[in-house]
Amino acid sequence: MDTHAPNLSPAQPPELVIHGRDEIEELLTRREARVTEHFRTPIACGLARKDFNFLSRKMFLRSLKDGDFVKQCYRLIDEFAAEVTMLSYAVEHLNQWKDGPLWGLRVDLRVTGPISSRMLIQIRRLDRAASILYSAQIFGGVVTAQERLDHLRPAISAFRGLNRLCGGQKDPRKIADAASRLDLAE
Repeated sequence: MDTHAPNLSPAQPPELVIHGRDEIEELLTRREARVTEHFRTPIACGLARKDFNFLSRKMFLRSLKDGDFVKQCYRLIDEFAAEVTMLSYAVEHLNQWKDGPLWGLRVDLRVTGPISSRMLIQIRRLDRAASILYSAQIFGGVVTAQERLDHLRPAISAFRGLNRLCGGQKDPRKIADAASRLDLAE
C-alpha cells in the first residue's frame, strides 16, 4: 500500500498550480504586494495564472538594470491598454445581461512595481470585456464562439508581446500552444 498517495477526498477541492511559483518565491522586494484576484473568464484567468507572476518578476529585475527596457514595457502595456479599450468599446453594446457567475477562479498574484500594476489593471479590464462577450454568447446567443475569439485576439496578441519582450515563450511549440489556448470554453 502506498502511504504517500494524496488524499482524494471529494470534500477538498484540488489546488490550482501556479506556474513559476518557485522562482517567484525567491523574489523578495520591499515594493511587492500580494493580491488575490477573482477572474470571471478563462482567458483573463489563464493570462494571470500562467504569465503574470513570471512577467512581474522579469520586468522588475530587468528594470533595475535597463532603462530602455522600462520604456519598452510601458510602450507594450500602452499597446495592450489600447487593444483592451477598443475591445471594451466594441462589446459595450452587448452588455445586456446581468453579471452572473460565468466562470470564477481566484488567483494569487504578486505585484512587484508600477509596471506590473499597470499590467494587472489591464488584465482586469480585459476580464470585464471578455465577460460581456461570454455572457452574450452563453445567455443571449448574440455572439458565436468564433466572433468572441476574433474580438479577443488583438488584446491577447498585445499581451503576448510583453511575454516575448521578457523572454517568455521563445519556443515555437509553446507559442502554438498559447495560441491554441484561445479556443478555451468553446
